[in-house]
Amino acid sequence: MIVYPLGVYRRLLMYFRSLTFFSITVLFLACKPDAPAKAVPEYETIQYKGEAADEADRLIVKQFGEFKMQLSNRLMAGMKEGGPEKAIEVCQVVSPEIEKSLSGEAQVLRVSQKPRNPEHRASDVESMVLDLWAARLKEGKPIGAVVVPTETGRVVMAPIQISGEMCLSCHGIGEQIKPETAAALKKAYPSDEATGYALNDLRGAFVARFTKK
Repeated sequence: MIVYPLGVYRRLLMYFRSLTFFSITVLFLACKPDAPAKAVPEYETIQYKGEAADEADRLIVKQFGEFKMQLSNRLMAGMKEGGPEKAIEVCQVVSPEIEKSLSGEAQVLRVSQKPRNPEHRASDVESMVLDLWAARLKEGKPIGAVVVPTETGRVVMAPIQISGEMCLSCHGIGEQIKPETAAALKKAYPSDEATGYALNDLRGAFVARFTKK
């Protein structure tokens, strides 16, 4: 057995006591239920400023409108040709094509908290905006495009709402989606979450993800 001087034992005892206190403090802070969350910005501070906005942001918001028009026209043509099942085929092919054609300086895509394609699930920042929009709609307030700074750059977003009865044939509730349509959705999108919506519900967003250079 090795016997150390008394002073060494005292220093060791103080060391282990400090470790114990540190461990308990870290555990307490990690488990504290009311630990501060990330700040949610005031809606007015992130609203798209229109003509006063950055030129790249103005271009992106304009492209969101083009995206919506192109996709809507193709989906309507698909519906006329073969009903919802054909529209599902069209959307599965056309939407990624449009996203790719518009992506350049920024990655452009559609996102949702209930995505049809799991790759289009909203990020934390995007989900925060979707929650803000949903709260405003519930209060009867208008919603529109926003520009949100992020740790890696910024995101520009514009809301997507269920705007017509045609949308409910693939995104609606219960009997609004026919069995053959449900089967086509399951085949095309095995992880589909994008149902259960009503007219004018918030479906998701057009998003442009800019990364700092």
